Amino acid sequence: MSSSTVRAGLAASVSCQSVDSGNDGLPASVAAEAAILAAILLNNSHYQEAAGRVEAADFSLDSHRRVFLRMGELLIWIT
Repeated sequence: MSSSTVRAGLAASVSCQSVDSGNDGLPASVAAEAAILAAILLNNSHYQEAAGRVEAADFSLDSHRRVFLRMGELLIWIT
């Protein structure tokens, strides 16, 4: 996946049918969150781009927040 995939995931979070995340009443897209995490799993260099636009608290699912945080922690170890 390329940087455009990360951007597409981020754009999808705005354009996809949204669900209430229960997080300050903001809309959420679980599919967009999964796309961002998948892009990072396929190429960890995408983490920097994603981290520049979103933070763990932006994810609606606790499991997605925890995965995003751990990805960041692991990348510190390998750099």
